Amino acid sequence: LRYDNEIQIITDSFQQSNFSVLDENLGGNENIAAMITFEADGSQNPNKIIKTVDKESKKSLKDHLSFYSSSTLKIMSPVVIQNGQIVNNGVLKKCSEEVRINIEKELRCKDGIGFLAFGPKDFVLPVLGKQRTLLAKYLLPDLNSREQKMFWVIDFPLFLYEEGVLESAHHPFTSPHPEDYHLLRTDPLKCRSLHYDLVLNGQEIGGGSVRIHNSSDQRYVLQDILKEDTSELDHLLKALDCGCPPHAGIALGLDRVIAILTDADSIRDVIAFPKSSDGKDLMAGAPATITDEQREMYFIKKSK
Repeated sequence: LRYDNEIQIITDSFQQSNFSVLDENLGGNENIAAMITFEADGSQNPNKIIKTVDKESKKSLKDHLSFYSSSTLKIMSPVVIQNGQIVNNGVLKKCSEEVRINIEKELRCKDGIGFLAFGPKDFVLPVLGKQRTLLAKYLLPDLNSREQKMFWVIDFPLFLYEEGVLESAHHPFTSPHPEDYHLLRTDPLKCRSLHYDLVLNGQEIGGGSVRIHNSSDQRYVLQDILKEDTSELDHLLKALDCGCPPHAGIALGLDRVIAILTDADSIRDVIAFPKSSDGKDLMAGAPATITDEQREMYFIKKSK
């Protein structure tokens, strides 16, 4: 919200592109084409910035990229714009000249840099979102002095389809949106949830939800939708049967807030006991082996 550069969906511009990979896949399976650009001049060394952003975004999105590794369409391509024309883009070189001209007219391109991305919508938007944040970091020198911007993210789906089964998008105790309650038992994938995230300057600093307070709804979600064994949650379901008022919660990430307020390069800079890349706590010296006396004190037996 601190800058106006928006991710532009430009799928229609690639119709009949003459690039077979795009012509065969765009528009199907929720595949889209999108682009993010920022103005830049030669003094900002745009080529170096685009390489840095490309490297940092791939590192940050390693798990995300891995998840979509089997996707038929998954392309990230740097964009350089000079004199209002897109130059040196690997994807557009394989497309007809008309595609490039249409994009330049549609977006009214100004000199600068950015990225093109192709693939499933849920792949493309997080990628360009991360690249958008990094481009702003390197190209907007007054970014940290701009007014802080905070907003709520709402209307998350209640369930997601993962590897052939339905899973809770947030957690299995999240209440369905009252406007979509009728979909819970008929079409749960279309049901929104009362899950919310709080975002400051593009970074999530908190999240929570309104909980299910009806025993029959909670049992239905666990047993019928998620196929979970509810035997270990009988105490919860019985408590809900006794009468429970609507209730909600939120957890704030204090370390994330402090990292933003102090302009820290990494959240690790403000965590009291940060872990190393191999999971060790160097401040406390953990994990570490314990003595036989300590095992005896805590009634721990060493397995053979």
